[in-house]
Amino acid sequence: ALGNHEFDDGPAGLAPFVQHADFPIVASNLDTTSEPDLSPIRKSIILTIAGNKIGIIGYVTPDTAATADAGGVIFHDEINCLRSEVKRLQGEGVKILIALGHSGYPVDLKIAKEVEGLDLVVGGHTHSFLNANDKIDIESPKGPYPTIVHQVASGRKVYVVQAYAYTKYLGHFRVDFDAAGEVIKFDGAPILIDSRIKGADDVLEELGRWRERIDQVLGQPVGYSRVNLDGDFGSCRRGECNLGNLIVDAMIDH
Repeated sequence: ALGNHEFDDGPAGLAPFVQHADFPIVASNLDTTSEPDLSPIRKSIILTIAGNKIGIIGYVTPDTAATADAGGVIFHDEINCLRSEVKRLQGEGVKILIALGHSGYPVDLKIAKEVEGLDLVVGGHTHSFLNANDKIDIESPKGPYPTIVHQVASGRKVYVVQAYAYTKYLGHFRVDFDAAGEVIKFDGAPILIDSRIKGADDVLEELGRWRERIDQVLGQPVGYSRVNLDGDFGSCRRGECNLGNLIVDAMIDH
């Protein structure tokens, strides 16, 4: 599923990745008609596992149109588009339906509640840590893992998961379904990617090539400030901050 930052460099920046990806990319609430280079993006995919059809439907926050360079891409409401795609896939005999997207935990909960037919919602965007172990609270959990939501009309349970951010955790959620496509058993928890997890040798080798050079650059003082320079994510991301002003002033001076 796409996220808002996939559009940071506009459709032209996203297109090469979309066109050369060796895996499907899904987003049901996008209209890419005006950006034909993004045509490989699909609303959903159907996987057949052990003879069972599993539908995976994508979605991405419409806020992307305001926070990134979306070009001619039109963003529609997630819930209406997901409902439409759920019905289409059910018409093709799909019984297990997963929404995979990037709109934030509150929206994920709304999707789980209002889009009938879904079984599982796998989300992102708000960097929400959901806790499956009461002894782990370092990330200030926003809810349980999974968060169980009861749908409005049917009362069916839908399971919502998210795995924080920055590749600090790996989401792990196992679900067993019966022949009718109903959840009969589940387990799992976010896995902390710490020193107990062996790193990939090829990635470590590549990092090693750069680490010494980068450390040398980062270790060189470039200036001093008499005041604290606020570079906090919360303040600089959402408004004016003095570190941002300093960087812009330096760019203008240069």
